Amino acid sequence: MHYDAIIFDYDGTIVDTESYHYHAVDHLIKHHYAVALDLETFFLTYCGLDDRAVLKLILKSLGKTFTEDDIDRLMREKKSYFAELVRSSKIKTFPGMLPLIRLASQQRIPLAIATNSSRDDFDITFEQVNNGRLAQRIKTTVTADDVTHKKPHPEPYLSAAKKLHIN
Repeated sequence: MHYDAIIFDYDGTIVDTESYHYHAVDHLIKHHYAVALDLETFFLTYCGLDDRAVLKLILKSLGKTFTEDDIDRLMREKKSYFAELVRSSKIKTFPGMLPLIRLASQQRIPLAIATNSSRDDFDITFEQVNNGRLAQRIKTTVTADDVTHKKPHPEPYLSAAKKLHIN
């Protein structure tokens, strides 16, 4: 079977980082609103969404009013706490992902990542994965900061395909 390219999701597919996102958001909501987030609800409801959408949905579910400035402030705090969590930990990849990426790379299949993570969140985890060697195999990355429409909209994947020169 021939592949023109492979475009991977990142969080929850290559790397096990969703719990870091949960803990960072939970920390924010506890600190500002004295409410603990339920882990299962977080995973079922918010995983895969970009941070801005997650924060807005959570605040709406709590009946809180907010401005875009409030969301911007919470986003900065979340990014800072997420970075602190990641730097003090070892990011794990899901079993089989690094061998799959290595095999595809050895077969000269162009590889990309399309993620709803911000560029900052992505970069801090990406440099840690496989001691930075994963970056040698991935030709291009597209983050939430690089597109207008986040996943599940196809724009991140289409953008990655375009950067790989795949029609």
